[in-house]
Order: sequence, then C-alpha cells, then structure tokens
Amino acid sequence: MRKAYGKLKKRKKKKEEFNDLLIPILLVLCALPFVIRLAEYSCGYGQYPWYAEEDTILDLYGYGRSIFFEVLTLFTVVVLGFHLFLYPEKRKDSRIFLPLGLYGCAAVCATIFSVNPKASLWGNFYQFQGIFVLLGYLIFAFYTYQILQHERDYRVLWYGLAASSAVLFAVGCFQMFKLDLLDLSWVQRLIMSAEQFDFYGGTMETVFSGNNVFLTLYNPNYAGVFLTMVDSVFFVLCLSEPECKKRLWYGLGLAVGLVLLWFTYSRSVFLSLAAALAAFLWMERKRGRLILKVLLPGLAVMIAGGLLLDYWNDFHFLSRLIDEKKVTQLEAIETAEDGVLLHYGGEVYHISMEEGRPLVRQEGKAGEIRPFAPIQMEVWEEAGLEWLSVAVEGYPFYFGRQENGYFYLTENGKVEQMVKIPHLDFGGLEYLGSGRLYIWSRVLPMLPQYILVGSGPDTFAEVFPQNDYAGKAIYAETTTRIMEKPHNDYLLQWVQNGLAGMLGMVLFYMVYLKQCFAVYGRTKKERFSQRLGYGCFLGCICYMAGSFFNDSTLYTTPLFWVFVGISLAAGREQ
Repeated sequence: MRKAYGKLKKRKKKKEEFNDLLIPILLVLCALPFVIRLAEYSCGYGQYPWYAEEDTILDLYGYGRSIFFEVLTLFTVVVLGFHLFLYPEKRKDSRIFLPLGLYGCAAVCATIFSVNPKASLWGNFYQFQGIFVLLGYLIFAFYTYQILQHERDYRVLWYGLAASSAVLFAVGCFQMFKLDLLDLSWVQRLIMSAEQFDFYGGTMETVFSGNNVFLTLYNPNYAGVFLTMVDSVFFVLCLSEPECKKRLWYGLGLAVGLVLLWFTYSRSVFLSLAAALAAFLWMERKRGRLILKVLLPGLAVMIAGGLLLDYWNDFHFLSRLIDEKKVTQLEAIETAEDGVLLHYGGEVYHISMEEGRPLVRQEGKAGEIRPFAPIQMEVWEEAGLEWLSVAVEGYPFYFGRQENGYFYLTENGKVEQMVKIPHLDFGGLEYLGSGRLYIWSRVLPMLPQYILVGSGPDTFAEVFPQNDYAGKAIYAETTTRIMEKPHNDYLLQWVQNGLAGMLGMVLFYMVYLKQCFAVYGRTKKERFSQRLGYGCFLGCICYMAGSFFNDSTLYTTPLFWVFVGISLAAGREQ
C-alpha cells in the first residue's frame, strides 16, 4: 500500500513539473514590456539636409529592449536546436511556416543591399527592428508552436500573460489620472545611470505625456494594439469559462482593459475590434441567439461607459474622431537657377529677387504681378547674401541666392534644393488619419522601386522624401518632422523588405487565418488550451486588421507572434 502511494505521489509530482522550455516565451510575455533604460545614441541622420547636425537621440523604450530581445532570440535558437535534435519524435508539422521562410529570405536580402547596413543590422531611430529582431519574431512563433505540448503549458503561459497584464493595467490606471510612474525619482534612478540622473533626473518627459494611456509601450497607438490583443483573450475566457468565480475575474480584466483602451484615444482600435468581433460571430453563428443575448447588452454597456468616460474627460475622444480639415492651395515649391517656383491654386508663380525687392511673375503670363493675401514676401541682405522670405498661408520658407542659383534654408540651418515630390493626389483628403493619407500619397509612388529588393530593415526614414518641405508644412505642421514609418505595416514591409517579403508575410496570414477559422469554428473549446488558443487567434486578427493603420514594433509584434504560436499549437491538438 505504501509503495503504491509512493508511486502515485511521484507520478503526481512529475505531472506538475514545470516545463523550463517555456522560459524564453515567459520572458517575452513578462519581462520584455518592462525593459526600460535610458540610452543615448547617434541615428546618423546628421549627414542629411533634412535633419539637424546634432543627431544624438535619447531613447527610453526601444534601444535596450532590442538588445534584450536579440540576446533572448539567440538563446532561444540554441534551445530550439537542441530540442529538435534530441526529441525528433516531438517535432510538429511545420509546413504552415514556409511563407515566413520567403519573408525571412527577403529581409536578409534587403539587409545585404540596404541603403544603411548598420541600421538594418542593429536597428535605428526609435524602432530598433534590425534583421535580427525581424528574424527573432519568426523564431518565437515557430518556437512557441513547437514547445507547447501539454495542457499545463498553456496555463503557465496564461498565468505569465495575466501577471504582466495586471502590472501594465496598473501603470495604465495611473496614467489615466495623469500620474506617470516615470516621473518618480526612485523610478528614474532605476532606468538611468547616476550620471544621467544628475543631468536629466526630474526633467525627463515622454513624447506622449498627459492623460493618454501608453502603458510602458512608448506610444498610445501601440498600447491600443496591445490592449486589443489581450482583451480578446479575456473576452473568450470570460464567455467560455465554466467556473463562475474565474469568469468574474476574466470579466474584470476585460472591463479594465476596455477602459484603458478608451484612454489611449487610438481610433484604429475600432477597426481591430470590429474585425475580431466579425470573426467571432462567424465562428459562433450556430450559437447565434445565445451570443447575441450576451453581446448586445455588453456592447450597449461598453458604448454607454465610453460616452460617460468621455463626458468626464470633456469629450476628448469624440472630438478626435473627425480630423481637422486642412484647406490649402499650396501644391509644391521648387528652387531654380533664376528663382523660386511656387505651385499654388493650380497656377505656377515665379518669384525672384530684383534690386532688393521680390519680383513675382505668373507662368504663361507677361509682366509682374502683385503679391496676394496668402503669400507674404520680404527681401533682405545678410552675411553677404541676398535672402528671400516667402510666407505661404502663414508658414515661412527662407531662400537665399548664390552664384549657381537659389537654395532653400531648412529650419535646421542647412542648405538644400526644393524639388517637386512624386505623389498621388487624394483630392485634399491627405489630412485624414492624422496625416496618414499624406504619408501614403508619398509612399505609394515609391513602391515600384522595391519590387526586387527592399531598402533594408529600419531604413524607411532614409528613403521617404523627407525633403517634401511643402507637404510637411501643410500636413505635419512643421518641416522638421521626420516620417520614420508609414503607419501601415504592409507598406512598411514592402518598402523595407521588398515585394517578396510583404507577399510572404501576407501569404502566411492567409494560410494562418484559413487554418484557424477551420479549427476554432468547429471545436467546442472544452479544454483550457482550446479557449486560450481561440482568444489568441482573435487577438491576432486584431493585430492584422490594425496593421493597416499601425506598424510592426518591438512593443507589440513579439506578443503577436507568440499568440500565433499558441493558437496554431492549440489548434493542432483539436
């Protein structure tokens, strides 16, 4: 009897043993979001006329996080190699990942032929998504898929995600009341060196300070992407959990996540949530009446709660739903040998300096014309040169004249020629999406250049026409703004990794969606792994839909690829 009891006890102990192969995934879920360290680095843009001579940048969220992720990826590759070699019987069919092989090869080729090899290797300018980070995303998706074996593995990952989400939710609640933990001196001492604290301590301000919730993810838009993915998991677990007590906890997590999501003031989350909800309703169409009994009251409460929160906050969110229309007749400005060409209101005006005064002629018409109200001009002499100021609709542009012709003096104090930028005409709607249509109107004509090979990871800022000073003055409200991303991950992948890279990623998305729709649409989701995988699948739909308005980032993309691995692994066991 004692021997039998001893064997049973040993068997139970062995059954509850922790799977240490989950550690890399847990570090992505629980540690990566909290890697915050002040770093100073040179972005290398000082060589360009559109950037200031001093190109040293302070970074809190990206630089250290990328190093952490790269080291973790290297460790994960070693562990994965040993696991697949020592336990060949545990290898899973991985043909679904073949399109990602195309994506990875295209990214490597783009790195080899990059316009900035250093940036493509190690990352640059707030994003820090060099080739090692991009490949790391794919490795973690594959690793998560291969490693998950038992029901307890899924529970362990959920406990890790829930714990890190609880901490992030707490940070978000403080930010909701305009209390950023980074403002605390003892926190600042943790995230910077003693020398840096002596210099910056108490003066560090995040880019998105105020009451926008951004968690520890740098940007409220990134926080919105993260919250839509995590809320999807809470949503599924809340609806499918058989135990009432646990269902209440999941419901509380969902409620807090939705409140924080509102305070990110990110509009793209509506598309993400709508896509996930549509997918959910399609897969649960056989339970239509039951689902609608739950969803309709839930949606009504959510909308009423959102309006109440916005009323409490002076309708800050609703006031942002419609972009402020930018009405302008400025089309382009060019510098030439004999003057400045101003494209305005469908006409071209030739402006030059003659005898200490501005001279304006209209192309196709003879004689001088008077400056009109939206155009103000002034001429003066300084440092042995003649200078011309042209204020168009209140925004000033400064030009000088040398022996070889006219030049533009940038706001960074550098000299450059202004040229007409190739772009698509969106009929004056470029201001929509916080200026996203403006960026897309300039990116779309660039795409044919990157059909064979991309510009290289983390080089978008260097190939985008940053010298579009007229366009920036209108839609970015400053000519010094650097467009470091297109706010559309599909366009970003095409430009940086080439058409083949983007197609490889989209093809994987299509195969992934087809397989998961087929699996989760028919399963009853009785096991926890099935419910978690289902929630992760809806979270991935949120990410993919949101990628039409957001970019791949170190703050959200690792979670997405881990979710991909979880949903595929759980679906395989159906």
